[in-house]
Amino acid sequence: MILAGWLLSGIASLPGWWLMIAGASLFINNHIIFHKQRQALLDVRDAEIEARFMSKAFAGRPAQETGGLLVAESSADLIRKDAGLSDAFRNLSPELKDVLDAANGATPAPEGTR
Repeated sequence: MILAGWLLSGIASLPGWWLMIAGASLFINNHIIFHKQRQALLDVRDAEIEARFMSKAFAGRPAQETGGLLVAESSADLIRKDAGLSDAFRNLSPELKDVLDAANGATPAPEGTR
């Protein structure tokens, strides 16, 4: 488009300049879109690699296998530990369970399953 504008500028300068500016603008726009898409793809790949290494780190593997990521044993134990939320919810009164279920848009559970 820039070449067509340059060739046309010898005959009609205003349309030729318009084509050259439009071509340059499209070039810049396409380059920006390409750069953003490439960055998004690289971010996804980085997240996959980091997740793989983090999983190995939580499994207790050495730093050579985890890309240098280390997780303290106390942190790993804390993450593996059950928070006891199922017991806390089981011990709630039926009225409070109904309120919590209704607030979250769920239908109340049948009476026999509580």
